[in-house]
Amino acid sequence: TVTPGNLEADVLNVLGSGWSIAANADINNDGQTEIVAYRTADVPRSSIFDNPIYANYTRIVSELVIAQAGPNNFPLFLLRITPQAGIENQHGVLASFINANDPERMPAAFLLELLQDPGRTVAVIPLMADGTAYGQGAAVGWDATQPAYVLVGAVNPPAPVAPTAVPTAVLEDPYTLPEPTIIPTPTPEPVVQPTATPAGADEATPTPEALVKPTQTPIAGD
Repeated sequence: TVTPGNLEADVLNVLGSGWSIAANADINNDGQTEIVAYRTADVPRSSIFDNPIYANYTRIVSELVIAQAGPNNFPLFLLRITPQAGIENQHGVLASFINANDPERMPAAFLLELLQDPGRTVAVIPLMADGTAYGQGAAVGWDATQPAYVLVGAVNPPAPVAPTAVPTAVLEDPYTLPEPTIIPTPTPEPVVQPTATPAGADEATPTPEALVKPTQTPIAGD
């Protein structure tokens, strides 16, 4: 049942139980009040988001909507973010977080940044059930020319942390083996075989010059 003049109650009546109000103001500067509502997710915040650049991502939600009064004061949902449908405005889907090759796989929740600024109203990072990043997120802002909420940028999750290397075991008293001493292999001296002397021959064979008789000197007076 819609209660004219009470947009917040009207939105909660349409959404059902389990929803909380994050903002009730004219956050897109169009002159009308918007209601930002969300459902809390039972997903922990991972330490990978401890970096100060994620300091404004203060809520973990399973769904988020932005609504304002439409025709007959019935809530008009300008933006809806869910794991199943992704990010959609009143005209259709802006982004999906489901892979066509694995349609059963989807985020468990979203890390939410709510700036309430027309140029960048909300930003979400999809999460796994353990609180780590599911994939790339997106930022949404108001485009007054359409008028509608549109994608205004991507949000990069933290890079995966490299596993810690296993330390190399070190002996308490390390011992280094000495360099081996190489003993050179001796080179044998060549063996010269002596020339054999024929049997019955003298040890030394006289040369022909030794056999020449000496010249006799004539005796004077002969």
